Amino acid sequence: VSQIEKLLDVALDKVVWEILRHRKPRKGQKALYDVILFLFSDKGARGAGIYNRRFQRGGSSWSTHAVGRAGDIWVPARSAIGDWIAGILVARAEQLGVCEVIWNHKRWTVDTGWLGYNGVNKHEDHVHWSNTIGFADSDSPRDDLTKWCAHHLTN
Repeated sequence: VSQIEKLLDVALDKVVWEILRHRKPRKGQKALYDVILFLFSDKGARGAGIYNRRFQRGGSSWSTHAVGRAGDIWVPARSAIGDWIAGILVARAEQLGVCEVIWNHKRWTVDTGWLGYNGVNKHEDHVHWSNTIGFADSDSPRDDLTKWCAHHLTN
């Protein structure tokens, strides 16, 4: 890390610093996203994206998509597969570095658990999750991350 990066890290809000540094899907997020698609595409799950440089819908705060730490998986509306994906992400949140899940009018965070969700997009047709910075920026090799994710999604 350069001296300039160290100074910026102290001087800038962490979200702004993350926005300036990350402009693509991050390694840990991409590994988890790809494993979910591999495991559930035969049940109707489809990729809806990771990186999207935007604010939260209806708000003025940056989305975790804007820094490559969020994933969206399309599923049949209000489906059992959406319930399962959201449920396993919450159940394995610690192992998979998940800090937020939004699905079917509900939002889960590490701090609050499940609460009602009334955002602009109700997330009835896709599961959204966000990863921690630590998981998203894991320095583990890609193959190891993929095996880790697959293990915790299937056991």
